[in-house]
Amino acid sequence: MIQTPREFIFTFGFGHYHPETGESLNNKYVRVRGLDFLQAREKMTRRFGRSWSFQYSSEAAAGVQRYKLTEIPFEPQPVTRDALLGGVLLVAGVLGWYVAVALVML
Repeated sequence: MIQTPREFIFTFGFGHYHPETGESLNNKYVRVRGLDFLQAREKMTRRFGRSWSFQYSSEAAAGVQRYKLTEIPFEPQPVTRDALLGGVLLVAGVLGWYVAVALVML
């Protein structure tokens, strides 16, 4: 008998951050497909470590609509030019601020 993969919902909460982007995952969720509860859990743990809240069998059980949770993709996403430039500009801005403060203190 061939088993069909099922979809499970994993939620994130306060203090959870995306492993690649560092983005806060508060009030977000992800869909993970697995042959059973444990296989989906293993996939989730390999992808996000233990930085997630709960595993559910459906969107309704997870409260996706009720709590207005936002879905994020399970698979890693390519880095966009704008995201890369935004990170560079943020670092440059922070460094510029420290230089300005240092000059004022002289």
